[in-house]
Amino acid sequence: MNRITTSIAIWACLLLSALSLQAQTITTYQLPAPQQLTPLFIGPITGSGIYYGASPEYVNPNKPVIVYVHGFVDLNNAWFIPGNDMYDNTYNANQNCAFVAMTRGGGMWTNGDLLADMLDDITQHFGVSDVVLVAHSNGGKASEVAMITHNRRHKVERVISLGTPFYGTELANVAEAPGFNLLVDLIGLGGGMSTSTTYYMGGYARPLLDWNWRNQPGKFINFGAWGYDNGTTLAGRPIMTASGILLNWLGSGASVGGNDGVTPYWSSSRRWGRPQWTTGQGNPVSQFDHLDVSLSNVVWNSIEPLFTAPLSSLRTNPNQVEQAAVVNETISSRLQFLASEDKNRSFTVENGVKDLAMIILHHSEDDQFTLQQVSPNGTLTALDFDLNANRTTSDLIAGKSSFISLNQLPVGEYMVTSKSEFAAIINHKKGVELEYNNSHQFAFEKTADFEVKLNQASQYDLSDLSLKAIITYKHKLDGSPLEKEVTFIENFEATEEGTYILRPTKRLANGVYNMVIQAQHPKFQKSLVTGFVMNNEGAVPARKTVETAITSLAVYPNPAKDFIQISFENDQAAQVSLYDINGRMLHQQTVQETGQQQLQLDLNQLKLSQGTYFVEVQVGAEKMTEIFVKL
Repeated sequence: MNRITTSIAIWACLLLSALSLQAQTITTYQLPAPQQLTPLFIGPITGSGIYYGASPEYVNPNKPVIVYVHGFVDLNNAWFIPGNDMYDNTYNANQNCAFVAMTRGGGMWTNGDLLADMLDDITQHFGVSDVVLVAHSNGGKASEVAMITHNRRHKVERVISLGTPFYGTELANVAEAPGFNLLVDLIGLGGGMSTSTTYYMGGYARPLLDWNWRNQPGKFINFGAWGYDNGTTLAGRPIMTASGILLNWLGSGASVGGNDGVTPYWSSSRRWGRPQWTTGQGNPVSQFDHLDVSLSNVVWNSIEPLFTAPLSSLRTNPNQVEQAAVVNETISSRLQFLASEDKNRSFTVENGVKDLAMIILHHSEDDQFTLQQVSPNGTLTALDFDLNANRTTSDLIAGKSSFISLNQLPVGEYMVTSKSEFAAIINHKKGVELEYNNSHQFAFEKTADFEVKLNQASQYDLSDLSLKAIITYKHKLDGSPLEKEVTFIENFEATEEGTYILRPTKRLANGVYNMVIQAQHPKFQKSLVTGFVMNNEGAVPARKTVETAITSLAVYPNPAKDFIQISFENDQAAQVSLYDINGRMLHQQTVQETGQQQLQLDLNQLKLSQGTYFVEVQVGAEKMTEIFVKL
């Protein structure tokens, strides 16, 4: 039988197996022996199910069944890519194994629910009481959910996690920010990314799992890595390098152990777990990227002895128990954000700051970008510096990432324009730094008070500073999205101690909130992305309270080209404000009449460029906000 005929036969076998069992809750597939598996096989493209490995001629009764659990955007495909011989190695070690396919991008709760039922099927199939899980990336979190939330802990003897972001990743924080949905599409983050934000994991999921009476942290053996730019796969290396640089800029650089391109090293060890590569940045043992840490040639020799080693012989590392809390006690940023959907967004080069760099996320190698300087009167001047000639472009999962050094730019304000969709982040290694006090560790039970301060800003007159927070109520506590997101803008107020405090005027409902803090000054701009969780039994809906003096705010048409109609009902004088995506007020007016209001704004008269804007209506202490897009 030639190779083509063999491949067809194998696929036919798999298809028949799936069809014969489709009436069951979980679809199962029977793989042939590794040497008979076609090199074209990459696992499922869509759909969930269990792929059972073939049993070796001799199965060692002293070795456990291994279940391979995939990551966030994977669907167990990484276990079968060329060069990953996990199946071969397990088979040759005389062990039974299975590969689960849950969802692509569904998140920890969805995948954990599926995994729990799959464990029932797997243990019954092999006639064993428990199995060992080898879990890559978010598969480690799905394993937690299956064991703790769905009470399958007795069916899991241990979990070996590979690059799992137990405390989340800052990449998810940025992906959840307004105007950065493009990051989700280009990097392939998927719909469940909200449950991988640092604030969701730290403020809700970690306490829920770590302090559950079913929690068995000693069963978790953790591997974390930091070599985001050290990948061995042609497809994976450029992606991990681009996202690893972003993570460096977002706070997970060398000083906190580095990152593997997706997971910060500080996030890779579970509380009271058993970390194996106990140091990050600088340790050659753990110098791998996020994809490589799932490859057999990288980790097999490290994990294979751990399938049967006594758990009591694997000590915990007490230095890592509180590492996530220490790393996130304060969050700082010298970043600025740009997005093509917001034509009025600019960035500023500060006095005495030369060490700048930009990453542009976009769709195609053919995309072109123009850099222009903004004069004091608002006109744009073309520059000799060519962004396209000076960029280094690499692949993302569904797009491109271009890195550009901006060291030669003089002091001033600049805009990046393109006919193509893009998102960009500008990093200053020096200059003014925005620092956020995160000592509450992401979660509030009652009153939410936010505190920030500006470092390295003594040379500036801060009376011209505008410091705002764009807060978006995005998800319920279980991570499921709201039917309609709610966004509102709040102001920080200066204190006598030199810090700035924000106490939201809105009463916050239970749920998950993304927060973008924007510092705007004639001489500098800074953005910081974070978030928080409200988990208070007494919380009330964010859009309507018992003191509500405003109802039914609507903005239409949306998107709008020439005008918008603002509709609301008020029982006392209302203040209507228009803000851009940075929180800068562009228009404000007072409506003294009460009752049902229909207010029209001429967008051309207001000289609004294309972009995203917020309409805020305040009546007394109550505020409501709607987002609209100007075409």
